[in-house]
Amino acid sequence: MIESTKKKITIRNIDFATLELIVSYAYCGRLHINVENVLPVMYAANFLQLNALTEKCANYLKHHMHLTNVLGVRAVCSSLNCSSDETERFVEKYFTSICLTKSFLELSIDELTMLLAKDSLNVENEETVCKAALRWIDHDPTHRKVFISRILKCLRLLALNPSFLVVELGRHPLVREDKQSREIVSRFLRSKFAHFPVK
Repeated sequence: MIESTKKKITIRNIDFATLELIVSYAYCGRLHINVENVLPVMYAANFLQLNALTEKCANYLKHHMHLTNVLGVRAVCSSLNCSSDETERFVEKYFTSICLTKSFLELSIDELTMLLAKDSLNVENEETVCKAALRWIDHDPTHRKVFISRILKCLRLLALNPSFLVVELGRHPLVREDKQSREIVSRFLRSKFAHFPVK
């Protein structure tokens, strides 16, 4: 950091209470964090390149994960390059419940596709994953319909029941109005029915 060569530096975007906690940690090794201050401390520690403190905050978040906040914890850890194995396992294990939360609907398209493409999601069938994807699209159809074909490419369409492909996916209004999406569904339907014996 260029600031290391200066005798006096100005620290912006870090409030006094947060800085006080960090100074206390630096001098005394004690850290008093809670759900209210953990994120400001974590971002400040990352800005100041205090990697050990950043990881401590990340560990605190991981120990306080639940269905409604785990995606946020995952995003924070990812943005600050903290280890995220625990959050990934949590999301994979409880995907069926997490995909029903508000935070799931607020995922970015990149976050969504990375999640849907995971091979280790703990789901009963691929229909669960597909319904989650459609729910995400339907939450903001005007702005998200442009991503339908990209999302379909992340799904394991061959694992879907043919009737689900036709009724739930093929007849979805936004799928029907997007040429590339229609072609993707049609291609997988042909592949599906190609395996049925002709009588």
